[in-house]
Amino acid sequence: GTRGKKNSKSILLPLLQKHSTSVNLSLYHTPLLRGLTRRLIPPRWNELMGLQHMKIYLIDDTVIMSGANLSKNYFTNRQDRYVMIQDEALANFYDGFISKVQQFSLKVNADDTMGLHKDWKYYPYKGDRSSFVNTARMNVLQHFEQAMYTFNTEEEADTWVFPLTEMGQLGIHHDSIVTHRLLSSAPQKSQLKFATGYFNLTKDYAHTIVNNCKAHCSLLMAHPNANGFQGAKGPAGGIPAAYSLLANKFCSQVKEADQQARVDVLEYQKTGWSYHAKGLWYYFPDSSLPVLTLVGSSNFGERSVNRDLEAQMCIVTLNKDLQGRLEDECQHLFDNGSKAEARLEERRVPRWVKMVVGLFRHYF
Repeated sequence: GTRGKKNSKSILLPLLQKHSTSVNLSLYHTPLLRGLTRRLIPPRWNELMGLQHMKIYLIDDTVIMSGANLSKNYFTNRQDRYVMIQDEALANFYDGFISKVQQFSLKVNADDTMGLHKDWKYYPYKGDRSSFVNTARMNVLQHFEQAMYTFNTEEEADTWVFPLTEMGQLGIHHDSIVTHRLLSSAPQKSQLKFATGYFNLTKDYAHTIVNNCKAHCSLLMAHPNANGFQGAKGPAGGIPAAYSLLANKFCSQVKEADQQARVDVLEYQKTGWSYHAKGLWYYFPDSSLPVLTLVGSSNFGERSVNRDLEAQMCIVTLNKDLQGRLEDECQHLFDNGSKAEARLEERRVPRWVKMVVGLFRHYF
């Protein structure tokens, strides 16, 4: 939010100064970046320690859940997902949720200074780290628990929305628990389709998909040409190769377990487009329409589970029209994917990338 001359704070500060009574600006700072680490890591790389990765947009009683930020390329040629729901109760929930996260973030003032919000007394980067983490976790969990009693399920509804969050640095693991349960409990002849912009499955996810899942699994990732880091200068230019290496290691696990007929890996490639979509679709046995989707910011990777703040929705529906629209969305993504196992095995990965992945795979 503050890296470089042109950044989130510098862009939004004039708006805050002009409308200080109606605009709030907060910048999240991970409690993992502090002390000597905070002083030594260059600004370009300090986000490796963890960041705010949620993408939630609220307009009156409308919620848009996405994995996309507001950069120009998301409005032109960068593929992502957006689900819009008009519901006052859901909007109120997310309004409160965002306020909770703002409370333990740093408040930006109109005079370009930053400090703590009122009613909050712990800095994320100095002082007692456990006090910051424990109090922030309690505030978030209390908000979810209160919502469970406030918003009762309508018996005649055909669609249910379950808000999820993943804040590994605060010890909150909603999304990964739900995802693991789906993977481990899906029966034979059911389908699970995954999409991720950055393929770096946790060891738990990879092991469960290969060894403990009975569903047919298709995983869609970005081809190097559709990776936003392709052609980047410096070490960042090796990121597409790093994800190819990780995907190939997963394919080797699949092959060793003799699960190639059940688990597919595909790469998204569309001329002139980069790829950032992520999510999951679940199909009942012998069904051609999904009954459940996960949509939000999680890439199902090490960062998503352990380092970043993530927001996800689990949408369960029996509504055939909505199921059809979810299937159209899923098919639109997978139509640009092609089987990748052979390409991944043949693709050259620089030696230095292999070394970096071996040392730092938990950071990206």
